[in-house]
Amino acid sequence: MNKKSILTVISLSVISTFLIIGVAYAVSYLAVSLSPDTPAGGYLPATSTNVAFVKFDFTNTASSTEDIILDKLAVTNYGTSSTTFRVFSMLYLYDDTATSTLIATTTKRIGENTFVFNDFAFTIPSSTVKSLLIKGDLGSSATSSQTIRLGIDNESAVRAHGAITGATTTISGNFPILGNTFTIY
Repeated sequence: MNKKSILTVISLSVISTFLIIGVAYAVSYLAVSLSPDTPAGGYLPATSTNVAFVKFDFTNTASSTEDIILDKLAVTNYGTSSTTFRVFSMLYLYDDTATSTLIATTTKRIGENTFVFNDFAFTIPSSTVKSLLIKGDLGSSATSSQTIRLGIDNESAVRAHGAITGATTTISGNFPILGNTFTIY
């Protein structure tokens, strides 16, 4: 190997090392809050479908050094219908930042009153706010006088990671973050 080849290999090794070190220190912070235009509560027939229940804002804070990928969101029903097994036949997660685009659906329960959206990849660019809307169809067990109030219980209900590094994102918010109350009639 000649002198020029050796210098090229050393230079590439040094550049690669600096790139890896720079990426290793990337951080991401995601602030979660109730959107100011979250749906107002109200009364719903027991056969309601496509009801907009709650809207959350996800802010990739200025402290972040990379885009964030949100890949799990669990919502909890705090209403009196929370112990009713089939109060929902389906829940929907929409990107409601500009236009309503369906991201994920779920009927998967964790625990008695929490539903989880998994297996999606929603990008929140650095220094950007994205709004996510939860809609739902009432199920066969929805009955008169029950209430529904969806919210995010705590930071572990949200899972996200850095788009470049894959490092776990730090989640913050004033938990629980609760939407308004809907009463079934």
